Amino acid sequence: TLIEDMTRTLLGFLEPEDADILSRAELQGQTIAQIAHETGRTKAEAAERLHEARRCLCRFVVLTLAPTERAC
Repeated sequence: TLIEDMTRTLLGFLEPEDADILSRAELQGQTIAQIAHETGRTKAEAAERLHEARRCLCRFVVLTLAPTERAC
C-alpha cells in the first residue's frame, strides 16, 4: 500500500537501529518483549527506542505532507 511504501522510504532516514525496531513493531507486528529479546535490549530500552523512532517518523511524515508556505 501507499502507506507501507512511504513508511519504508522514511525508515531510511532514521538511525538504523531505530528503523529496525520500528519496522519490527509496525510492519512485522512484534511485541516489545520480542523486540527486546531479538535485539539484546531490555524491554525499557526497546520501548524507549520505539517511542523515539515513532516520534521521528511522525516528524518526517509531517514534513513530507505539509504544504509549503508561499511568500506574500
